[in-house]
Amino acid sequence: MGSGFRTEQSDGVALWTFDRPEARNAIDESVVDGLTQALDQAERDPSLRALVLTGSGDAVFVSGADLKFLRDATPERRARNDARMLALMDRLEALPVPVIGALNGAVIGGGTEIAMACDLRIAEPHSLITMKHTALGVSPGWGGLGRMAGLVGRSVAAKLLFTALPLDPQEALRVGLVDELVGHGEARTRGLELARAVTKNSPSTVAEVKRLLWSTYRQGPELSRAEETRVFLGRQTSPDHKEALAAFFAKRAPAFKARGEG
Repeated sequence: MGSGFRTEQSDGVALWTFDRPEARNAIDESVVDGLTQALDQAERDPSLRALVLTGSGDAVFVSGADLKFLRDATPERRARNDARMLALMDRLEALPVPVIGALNGAVIGGGTEIAMACDLRIAEPHSLITMKHTALGVSPGWGGLGRMAGLVGRSVAAKLLFTALPLDPQEALRVGLVDELVGHGEARTRGLELARAVTKNSPSTVAEVKRLLWSTYRQGPELSRAEETRVFLGRQTSPDHKEALAAFFAKRAPAFKARGEG
């Protein structure tokens, strides 16, 4: 992977780490290259069942775009990098496996946009969340506005965006910006625990349910109802459903097929 991004995988669970602790895990072109390669592989890997995304160290998840890069790059180079990040966030969100953000420290600016592209977010007591964009004279550009609107109410979003003040993790939990709050140093462990829980379920069904869930949030429940019904009827005759029933009555763990086969 790129020098600023590290990947590991075991038993269907991947752990991806933004790995620039000397720069507070800020996003530069090396990180974008690494994330691109990781997504290229993940999209082709039927054995992948769940993904945990975190930052190196214990101080910062991601601090947003690298300010030195923003200062030194030409406008064209900056625009190209931002276009890549926007596309990568869409690809991350569309992965057919759950993506869990293990927020191991401060979540700043573009780091918040990355966290919001995850399906779930686990925070630690020092995981202050800041939309720093207006303090830097820019607006969100990696899809963060739309994702924030799907997670929190308008006034919460307005406060975060207009003031650029940090939101403490307890308040982030209350308003729905994070899903769990764990102890210091425990976000990765909890994220991996949830990921392993996912691996016990039907990969094909998890992929379909994730797709339906995001479709429902984007289109609304009425527009997505017909597709929900179509998938439900199809899953009733799926190999994985038959296997789950057989395993239940045989009092054994089900042996689900690979994603796309079950």
